[in-house]
Amino acid sequence: MTSRMEPLLRLAALAPVWLKTEFYRRVCTRLFGEFNPSSSWSTNLGIKSSYRIQLESSVWPLYLFGTPKSYVAERGALYLANALCSHSRAFIDIGAHMGYYTYYVRAHQTLPIYFFEPNPVLFQNIQTNIKANNLSQITGSSLAIGGESGETTFYLDQTDSSCSSLNKTYENHDLKEIKVKVITFSEFVKSNGLSNLCVKVDLENAEFDFLKGATLAAPQISHLIIEVLRNAVEQGFIQKAASDLQMHAYYICDETLIYCPNGKFDYVPGQYNWLFSKDSPETLKKKLKNTRFTLENNATSH
Repeated sequence: MTSRMEPLLRLAALAPVWLKTEFYRRVCTRLFGEFNPSSSWSTNLGIKSSYRIQLESSVWPLYLFGTPKSYVAERGALYLANALCSHSRAFIDIGAHMGYYTYYVRAHQTLPIYFFEPNPVLFQNIQTNIKANNLSQITGSSLAIGGESGETTFYLDQTDSSCSSLNKTYENHDLKEIKVKVITFSEFVKSNGLSNLCVKVDLENAEFDFLKGATLAAPQISHLIIEVLRNAVEQGFIQKAASDLQMHAYYICDETLIYCPNGKFDYVPGQYNWLFSKDSPETLKKKLKNTRFTLENNATSH
């Protein structure tokens, strides 16, 4: 059974995007879980049918058989990044992990893309996939983005690679320490002469490190999409980021953006992403006209 099933599932991972319905994903995921898959797998990520992205067999089955619509925790931020890239001069993917945002934006936009991933295995995997799929105008770096340039310890999470961080976050996980070179976001922007940027940040409890090193580049950031975990929220990150960057704060609740000028919001399980934007609610609403997004004002709710 197992020997017959694996070739079929490998074909299923490459099915046309239109075929990858929620029912399709559930069936394939269930079958995938019934055996121990080996080696790497090729998938189009449900993003673009012609993609051939090589991933390790240990990845989340959603990457193999799902689509961005299935990725409930990230799809709002993902769709938003794409929409705002239409009004930006470059997209910066910080904490690229598997490269999902980079691949998605490239499938829909032609602007230059820069990605950062200090996990050496993941970085090389993205580079290999970019070359294999002939994706242009994408520049990658294995540097970590932090509060100060130099060298520091990076904690590779062997339990869940998406939890790797500059900070020792999940001590009950199997962590491996490596040394990485660090650059601040402000230095990166200045050295490359960039402006009008759409920036996505996912640094696993290193939100304040990013902010410390990004403040000087605030005039060059038009839109910042960043995962903000509970510790950072409790320590006032929302208010500080809005103040330091001189931006408006919006909580991304799937396809609804909730304007939170005082940083107060009602948490929805699984929704950790925020948008910090130069645009006022009125301007942002016009910019996102004819997209899937709606905007709510939480200014008087608390």
